[in-house]
Amino acid sequence: MGYLSHCGDDIFLTYAHVDDEAVSDATQGWVSEFVKCLKTELARKIGRSDSYALWVDHDLRHSRPVTPQILDRVKQSAILVAIMSPGYIASDWCRREREAFFDVTRSRASGNVFVIEIDQIDDADRPPELADFSPFRFWTRGTRGGAPRLFGWPRPQFDDHEYYGAIKDLAQAISDEMRNIKRGETTVPNMSAGSALASKSNAARPPSAISGRNGCIYLAQVTDDLELERNNVRRFLEQADIRVVLAGGYSLEPGAF
Repeated sequence: MGYLSHCGDDIFLTYAHVDDEAVSDATQGWVSEFVKCLKTELARKIGRSDSYALWVDHDLRHSRPVTPQILDRVKQSAILVAIMSPGYIASDWCRREREAFFDVTRSRASGNVFVIEIDQIDDADRPPELADFSPFRFWTRGTRGGAPRLFGWPRPQFDDHEYYGAIKDLAQAISDEMRNIKRGETTVPNMSAGSALASKSNAARPPSAISGRNGCIYLAQVTDDLELERNNVRRFLEQADIRVVLAGGYSLEPGAF
């Protein structure tokens, strides 16, 4: 049984087959390792590993066709986690899963989407449904104009602070949204992933309900080259029990902005 009783699954994770290919002597692909780490951190945030339901199609690597059962499963999920990459954008499988989710959530206030960006994506290439969501970025620009560097590639090491820090940020944002949904709060349509603090429901709550013990700080969005530094500042403030808004960025869609 999941955390949210009115849904089939709490979280549905969609990804492209090419992003989970094992590299070198790695025993599993990047996506599988990501899912394992995310599930572990979510269990810490929610309380137990069996207290929530995250579904991911591990048979995708076998190139099975998209079945009505899978599409029905995504429709019954409360949250969609999309691993954005060139492979994801090119995948008809991923497109159908994404469209199935949005067909339902357009009329369901509790639906939410978290975009995990694992490569540099041009704005013009982003699926229209995901264009207004600020992604959780798992890559950084290469030095001297080199290729983007994916955190935890080909597999995370014990001292990969960027990777594990990003996992913690994502798990916190997802667990916060799950709690908001469970309380029956309504989030603003098209609001960016992890930004539930900016919801209409929170706007009606007293400041003490959304602030840490030592206050609340608005931490502005930054350019790509300063994203890691922004995350370090945010974690420092949160360790001092200061609530940071917004935790995961904000939508650039005019109304939500």
